[in-house]
Amino acid sequence: MRSVYLNNEQKIRTAAGVRDWTDFKEQIRAIRRAGFAMTNSEVAEGRIGLAAPISRAGLVVAGISMVIVPSEKERASLLGFAEKVVAAASRLSSLLSQTSGAR
Repeated sequence: MRSVYLNNEQKIRTAAGVRDWTDFKEQIRAIRRAGFAMTNSEVAEGRIGLAAPISRAGLVVAGISMVIVPSEKERASLLGFAEKVVAAASRLSSLLSQTSGAR
């Protein structure tokens, strides 16, 4: 992970608003603890992005995301959307881990 950061440091600092490797690492840890990432107006103004990892046999192999333009009412329930994205990622992870060839 550190090599990815160092090879893309300026882009990551600008896009993620991090100061340095330590700050970036803490953001990644927070995302892992939460089980999802949420962005606000990163893709386009007024859009909320939600993403969760998909794993196979314990290794992250993909991700699932959704971008929404929430109404004021929906903004109050963004965590509900996040829970659905995490549940979908979990289901896909289970299915992938059950397929033949899983390592």
